[in-house]
Amino acid sequence: MMKKLTEAMDYGLSKGCDDVELYIEKSQDLEVELRNGKIDKYQESKSKGIGVRVIKGKRQSLVYGTSDDNKDIISAIDEALEIIQYMDEDEIVLGENDQYAGEIDYKGIEESTFEQKMDFLTRQEKDGIGEEKVKATVESTSYQENKYSKRIVNTRGLDKTESGAYCGSSISLAISQNNTNETGYSYFYTRDIDGLFRQNLGTEAYERAYEMI
Repeated sequence: MMKKLTEAMDYGLSKGCDDVELYIEKSQDLEVELRNGKIDKYQESKSKGIGVRVIKGKRQSLVYGTSDDNKDIISAIDEALEIIQYMDEDEIVLGENDQYAGEIDYKGIEESTFEQKMDFLTRQEKDGIGEEKVKATVESTSYQENKYSKRIVNTRGLDKTESGAYCGSSISLAISQNNTNETGYSYFYTRDIDGLFRQNLGTEAYERAYEMI
């Protein structure tokens, strides 16, 4: 990967840039929604983004894209060079000679099974319905998860990377009694999935709605 990025930055220098900076971000998302004990929505998605920053003198321009192929990065550099002449002069701030690789611990999210996540959602939905005489209608119970990686490099020796993940859950419900309707909502987001599994979101949402009746 670094070889590809270095080749792209060298290309920018050969085209007259004083400096080139590249920012790459990748993301993987999971969303599951439970309704009446069954999966109502299941969606996995991946996204990728890249930012190209070129600098000439006191001018800089930024171009964004969704591909980190070498030819696409080079094309973005060309585009940035085309518009830089129309940019106003500005104070240029550029990191240099700094290398860092950080990984935020998300082992629990990685190792937890889909069954564990579904068991958690099922419990939240059941708790949200409640055991009182007044039953709630659970509108949605959902789980979200995001895994990501980021990297920024430039021609001044900057190379920083970071990767991590977070997860969360939410529940919304409604209670009706004596022509009165009240809603309850609860959510929790964290990097610690075991901490999420300890939450009682369904009970919290029910109690918030029931208190208003």
